[in-house]
Amino acid sequence: MPRSDNKLCIAIGPIHLIIESPIDWVIREIVNNYNPFLCHSDSGFKLIVLPKDRGISYNISDLQVTYKNGYVFARRSDFDLSISMNGNYAEGQILEGSLPGLVTMLKFVFTVTAFKTNGLFLHAGATVKNRKGWVFPGHSGAGKTTLVKRLNKHKLLNDETTLVIQQNNGWYVYSTPFSGELAQHPELDSAPLHALAFPEKNKGMKLTGISHTEAVYRIIQNVIGWGGEDWGNSMLDLAVDLSKSCKSFVLSYPINSDPDILFKKVDYENYPAQ
Repeated sequence: MPRSDNKLCIAIGPIHLIIESPIDWVIREIVNNYNPFLCHSDSGFKLIVLPKDRGISYNISDLQVTYKNGYVFARRSDFDLSISMNGNYAEGQILEGSLPGLVTMLKFVFTVTAFKTNGLFLHAGATVKNRKGWVFPGHSGAGKTTLVKRLNKHKLLNDETTLVIQQNNGWYVYSTPFSGELAQHPELDSAPLHALAFPEKNKGMKLTGISHTEAVYRIIQNVIGWGGEDWGNSMLDLAVDLSKSCKSFVLSYPINSDPDILFKKVDYENYPAQ
């Protein structure tokens, strides 16, 4: 088992999160729910999770996020979390048994860590075909889950939350443990990013190239992120660079269609942007 009694590591691509907690159920839930992403590492961003002794119930709609003096603070009735934007550490307190709180805390910390290392977590499905990564950004109801499940010629990475990160020779797409309707963990894989395709439910099936400007606007709408002005400016810079690194499309398809047909018919390799 890649952990000690109160310490373990979760790896999403190149991002390693070292979690330390004296709380047995926290360690147990991470082992049970994130096992494919556990790794052997003692270096990375550090998160300490301690017990929260205030409150007997929680409401997932009362989340408050602030950005002050180089820290992101996230507070809800079931947890408190502070994340350093300048250091490599975070500390949280969690109410006994709050699995939703634990998941939210992990997402917060991974989002900040990705941002600090030129990466973005997106509301997006992701697949791989011919060792090329396809990312399908879209909020709930956009059709990304339905789309990626029907791309039978593609290898499924995730249907809900995807990491895209800038590395030495370009942008890469990585699977994450934060899936949507998938019954099991997404396959652990990654690939160089080839294209962004923003799904839209429509009567006709069409792949339409879009400009970098429109792609940036659509990327920003689907970034998972919190913070202040500095965060927003840097996020915009990353979105611009991301849009310039690959082709971007709007993918229109009927809900009951076979999207694999579209990928067979369209020469998307040479498809021009508008």
